Amino acid sequence: RGPLSGGALLNVSGRGFSRRAALLSYTSARFNLTKVPVVWVSATELRCVAPGHPAGLVSVGLTQNDQQYSSGLFFEYRDAAAHSIHPRSGPVLGGTTVVVLGGGFDAPGPLGLLCSFVGSGVVAASFEGETGVRCVTPAATRAGAAAVALVDSDAVLATSVAFVYEPRVRVSSIEPAAGWLSGGTLLRVSGGGFIASAAVLVRIGSRAPVVARVLSSSVLECTTPVQRDPGVASVEVTLNEREYSGDEVLFEYLAPMRADEVSPSRGPLSGGALLNVSGRGFS
Repeated sequence: RGPLSGGALLNVSGRGFSRRAALLSYTSARFNLTKVPVVWVSATELRCVAPGHPAGLVSVGLTQNDQQYSSGLFFEYRDAAAHSIHPRSGPVLGGTTVVVLGGGFDAPGPLGLLCSFVGSGVVAASFEGETGVRCVTPAATRAGAAAVALVDSDAVLATSVAFVYEPRVRVSSIEPAAGWLSGGTLLRVSGGGFIASAAVLVRIGSRAPVVARVLSSSVLECTTPVQRDPGVASVEVTLNEREYSGDEVLFEYLAPMRADEVSPSRGPLSGGALLNVSGRGFS
């Protein structure tokens, strides 16, 4: 079986296939009334490419003299369709594992299964059953949407699915660079490639990511989450909830601070007194 658009590469197994008849162009296959050329592989194997055809079961006949046809073989045309891709976006650097979801997908033919990202490249894919195909996005030269098609051997399954390539996200600085373990610090992150999207998240260290508010393509804000232990942690940004930046700009979680005493306790109106502040938890 294969898609309505045709293009499926078929192996026909049997016996008595004549190489001479094939060289004389007498050998062909007929899908109902549609005739297609055949390639001779051996006395027991032929290959051909299925033509396009409406959905349903069709009889497949073989001839070696362009007159008499064999009978008893059938091929099913199925309406395979892809309707979505998850995740829907990822960085231009590629490397995002995506699943193309749909229905009626068939196990790959002899030449394997591929995902084609139009304008970016073609990559190997794995069959996840009749409803899914998994692949890893290739790198793109620029941000934007790329149509996605599935290629099974020589059959191209056109889809209505597109993958959105996002610009490379980077973090250059943060302000402030420290805050309380209890969280709640309003953090301003500067960098590049930020896009106003519900999926923009900031991850600080190994803590669960928090939702960010994009102010511009180079600035966003978020509120730091609670942390258990003091120390430094990298601040990274993602646009698709999967691939994060890797710039390792550090935010410090501070231990609880306490100021116990200031000495001296008084000084002149003109200022200038050098004060010692005693306490604990100073970073």
